[in-house]
Amino acid sequence: MLYRFLNGELAQELAPHYNLSSATIQGHIKKAGEELASLPDAKNKTNLQVFFSMPLASQRNAYARHKEQIDPLCLPFISAAEKEPQWSAESNDRPVSTKISGSTLERFSAIVDEMRRTTRPDASLSSVMRELIEEFVDKGSVQAPAVQVQIRSQLREDLLAVLDKYDVV
Repeated sequence: MLYRFLNGELAQELAPHYNLSSATIQGHIKKAGEELASLPDAKNKTNLQVFFSMPLASQRNAYARHKEQIDPLCLPFISAAEKEPQWSAESNDRPVSTKISGSTLERFSAIVDEMRRTTRPDASLSSVMRELIEEFVDKGSVQAPAVQVQIRSQLREDLLAVLDKYDVV
């Protein structure tokens, strides 16, 4: 399993599920390596200290030579992680942004960015999402806000242009 982390395979699998970048996951992997290196069993072995001081790419290449010494260090952590409750897609403990697909979040982010540039400089993902949810709960469905007749057609054109730009309509 450690090898799958080192070579980036697990980072690519996990990143979209937890709304993290691969770079963030690589940072966590580096910190985990530092933690493993600080364990008494690792401190007593010079070759492991050398291994953990290498860059991640070098660790990936050297892992096979040190596997028999590294895996026992990882087992208690892996066992503890397996006992942790797993989040389901509908878990209340997960942020909404991690419950939707990455492409949907990306498109929503693009729409909010466009709103920020054009009509709502204070718009954020969470503020727009909160407004949509509150509107949905208050009215039972998301409805367009009431606007003055003079600007209704322009608002409609602007909204359709943004939605069309991101292939939402």
